Amino acid sequence: MDVDGLVFDLYGTGLEVTSLSPACADVTNDPDARDRPRAAWLGVRPYPEVPDVLAALGSGRVLVAFSNGGPSMLEEGLQRAVSASSASRRL
Repeated sequence: MDVDGLVFDLYGTGLEVTSLSPACADVTNDPDARDRPRAAWLGVRPYPEVPDVLAALGSGRVLVAFSNGGPSMLEEGLQRAVSASSASRRL
């Protein structure tokens, strides 16, 4: 069976949402830090293996990421997830 494309969830599958923990802990200790978790979503890091896996899976295929995040969140996340790979990306 030929596979032309793959669809995956970006947050939690490709990006490690536990990297938000420091920003969330700041809110607990400092109520004035409540904007930090929202900003931290733009800096969620990929799991270490994700760039290589996306490069391998994306070779000759269309990769489509989905999420309930906004377009800017997806763009930022995809840039981090595929920055070290040769996978093409589409929103």
